Amino acid sequence: MTAKVMTAEVMQAEVTQAGPRPSLAPGEEAADRAGRDPCPWLARSAQRGRWMEPYLSKPRGLSRGDRGAASVWVLAVGLAVIVVAQALVVIGSATVARHRAQAAADLAALAAAMKVLDGESAACARAAEVSARNGASLVACRLDGFDVIVTVEVAVTGTPPWGAARRSARAGPVE
Repeated sequence: MTAKVMTAEVMQAEVTQAGPRPSLAPGEEAADRAGRDPCPWLARSAQRGRWMEPYLSKPRGLSRGDRGAASVWVLAVGLAVIVVAQALVVIGSATVARHRAQAAADLAALAAAMKVLDGESAACARAAEVSARNGASLVACRLDGFDVIVTVEVAVTGTPPWGAARRSARAGPVE
């Protein structure tokens, strides 16, 4: 037993084979409806359990060449997610290094300001010691009157060597 998919053309062919509907008198119309199935093709296919067949057929537009296309899309989206995540890691690492450099510069400048009366060499030595304890390297240290200007550098970790975070701070007596 083969299943027949009902299309508009097939239904039209069945209607034309049945011929035109005879005209009924007003009282006969209800009796005629009671004795006849208004949709015979649906009843026949429902009896065979295939009434959903036209709706379950293969979607139009897909061919055998489209098989596996979803896998390629999943891989592409996964790669894009990994690239974005790596970019966020690099940006986050650079931000953390910048904050560490600013904190080390601030603390080194405050420590050097405490030694400003002992001279520039003592103040800069103290700034180098404090910045090293905070994981930074002292790049520049100079006195501007009683103010100390300190520049430190912190390497960005976990990324290619794109440079380091460099920050400066100024400390001195309150006027």
